[in-house]
Amino acid sequence: DITSSSHGSGARNITTATKQDKLATALKIKDQAAQARSLIGDVCQGRTISPEAFTPLVNDVAKTMEENPSLYIGMSRLRFRDSATFVHSLAVAALMLHFARSMQMDEEIVQQLCMAGILHDIGKLTISLQVLQKQGPLSAAERSLMEQHPERGYQLLSNTPGMSPLVLEICRSHHERLDGKGYPDRLAAEKISTEVRISTI
Repeated sequence: DITSSSHGSGARNITTATKQDKLATALKIKDQAAQARSLIGDVCQGRTISPEAFTPLVNDVAKTMEENPSLYIGMSRLRFRDSATFVHSLAVAALMLHFARSMQMDEEIVQQLCMAGILHDIGKLTISLQVLQKQGPLSAAERSLMEQHPERGYQLLSNTPGMSPLVLEICRSHHERLDGKGYPDRLAAEKISTEVRISTI
């Protein structure tokens, strides 16, 4: 249950939290989104950056989640106008972290999944805003362009020395489907790892 917490009855969700709690969490998420924007921007601009540069942000997301997972997830589902893409990535990172820990996965894998959540949509930043922010259905050509974002993100991250193979795999494959109708590689169930399946959910 994603709304439950091991921290007992003191845990709060977005409907029961005080205004002060919500504000504190929102400010924390906005600060994390700003960090994500800066780091992801460096990758997109081709600047040399090590995967370890993401460690403080990953640790911060993990710490905030541990304090109150329900409230963090609830607040991260809100969209702050100036950083919607980055807040979405934080929400995915938090959910993947929570999911992996509930499955008692190795902590190193948990950390990599959190990083993968932050980076999974990096390829979208290479798609024109006209398509990315379009209201209403995409045309066939626009959808084809949008479906290039996993491969584009994978290529971007592949240029980062030392990037985890798991992060690369999730970036490329998070839109694959068990029935083989996903993209970009139309992978069927037996070819989709547990970690990638977590990201697709």
